[in-house]
Amino acid sequence: MHRKHRGLTTKEENAQIPNMHAQSMARNWNNIWRYVHLTLGLVLVAYHARIAWYHNGFVDSLWSVDIDKFVSTTFVFFVMWTGLAKWPIYPWYKKRQNRKKREAKAAAAAK
Repeated sequence: MHRKHRGLTTKEENAQIPNMHAQSMARNWNNIWRYVHLTLGLVLVAYHARIAWYHNGFVDSLWSVDIDKFVSTTFVFFVMWTGLAKWPIYPWYKKRQNRKKREAKAAAAAK
């Protein structure tokens, strides 16, 4: 493979690689909530898969009552709220705040 020459020497390219890696692997709350939500969701899929396997005859027992109660109350609650937490609410909030500032500025200018 031939790399395009961008005017950077090998030493300069090597100096930029850690910065590029840090930018691509940046951890913010949206990414954290996304992976927590996906992980919990996959566990929920495995929980329901075992129930389906029982009804199809692949396994001989269902989950215990304690596990069913935990999943139906606590676990589903965490899956739902991590899904809501990963929504990008901040841009909506910022847009609303900017709109309020613009309206206040326009009202002050109209006086």
